[in-house]
Amino acid sequence: MRDLIMRILYKIVRDFIIATSMIFISASAIANEDKEVIKLYNQFNTQLIASGFGEASFLFGKDNIDGAMRILKRANTALLRTFYSKKTTASNEECHTHSLCRESDLIFLSVIAFVEYEVLSVGKINSTSKKMVITGVEASGVRIKLLVWWLWEDDDWKIDRLMKVPADWNVLLNKLHDYG
Repeated sequence: MRDLIMRILYKIVRDFIIATSMIFISASAIANEDKEVIKLYNQFNTQLIASGFGEASFLFGKDNIDGAMRILKRANTALLRTFYSKKTTASNEECHTHSLCRESDLIFLSVIAFVEYEVLSVGKINSTSKKMVITGVEASGVRIKLLVWWLWEDDDWKIDRLMKVPADWNVLLNKLHDYG
């Protein structure tokens, strides 16, 4: 009986979260103050494509580090670095201790370059951070959602963290439920 009640409550809460998020995600709900963050993301994605990441963003993984390194050798990593927070840049530079990373100036293991995308929402977390939800198609043809955490640092918004999630939020919710 307890399991049945828990399943019913889970479905009610899940449906409420989905319904609430659909209201929040409305493109018209994006505040004017968040347009600067969207503009910065557009510049960032454009730079990724120009640097060659759009042709092979799916190469970034332990199985194809050589392909990733070829792209990084051509990329303007100094310009890409300007989009990231100091903390994120420092953690990426730590990869230099790994022998496969030494060839590059900087390796972003969480680079996601979209060939087409849409910003679904930008939400304020606190006075110095925001979270952006994006959906789009990677160069590999896979549709995903991307969560981007922004940090206000040195009088500008910087990317603090990226997280790729399934394009279908229900898949993510089900996985969380299975592990919870």
